[in-house]
Amino acid sequence: MGNTTQGNPVLVTGASQANFGGYTPFEVQSITRAANVIPYSAGDVIMGASNAEFVYSNASQTGGWIVSARITTADTGAIGDFTIHFLNAQPTLFGDGGVFQITNLEFANSYLGSVTLTMGTVGVAIAAIDNTLRIPYSSDGNIYAVLVTYDGITPISGSVWYITLGFENNIPDAFPKAR
Repeated sequence: MGNTTQGNPVLVTGASQANFGGYTPFEVQSITRAANVIPYSAGDVIMGASNAEFVYSNASQTGGWIVSARITTADTGAIGDFTIHFLNAQPTLFGDGGVFQITNLEFANSYLGSVTLTMGTVGVAIAAIDNTLRIPYSSDGNIYAVLVTYDGITPISGSVWYITLGFENNIPDAFPKAR
């Protein structure tokens, strides 16, 4: 990815968020789990101690596509499958360890899609990535991502989780056609 601080991804902001041919650099958001080791069951939401979901505020104002997603954590209990659900409006808050449920109205009005990623091996920094996504969005500027366990895990206390998203912006007039 290239933008790291001691091996941890960092948010690319300001001038470096400029658009180049419709592509925007990756945006990274993180949560820090509560200081507990309460197991998550399949379908539970992983949330931070002070923030609920991952919020991406640098998504294009004109809409576009989510083209890649990556989960990174040093949580050695994070083995198995995880689903990231994407919405373009703030979802109902589920609480850390709550079961992910989306209302029919939220699904109809703001649900964009999801991706399921498989995490690696116990005892190492763990990452899972999908660079084949093409999830369209029309946004007021925020994309919300909710991280859900697919298999259930026993986490380490206070672990930090990162979700990196790549966006392709919908900029129809960025490069006018020659006449």
